[in-house]
Amino acid sequence: MVEPVAPDYPSYFDYNSYTEYSAAVDQYRVKYDEYTDARSEYYEKLERDRLREKLESETLNYSNSSLYYFD
Repeated sequence: MVEPVAPDYPSYFDYNSYTEYSAAVDQYRVKYDEYTDARSEYYEKLERDRLREKLESETLNYSNSSLYYFD
């Protein structure tokens, strides 16, 4: 998985009319929503990877003993 790249905000001067610019801004908002979702997934994956690495170095000490009572 690769870190997502944020889309560039459209410049008003790149379009011939306000309606074209408005449509580009709407497309930008859709792409930005997709970017934020992908970014969240990416950072969640990084956190899972970090936890896996931490778990690999951890040791588990388990002692099993029985205690019997009698009269």
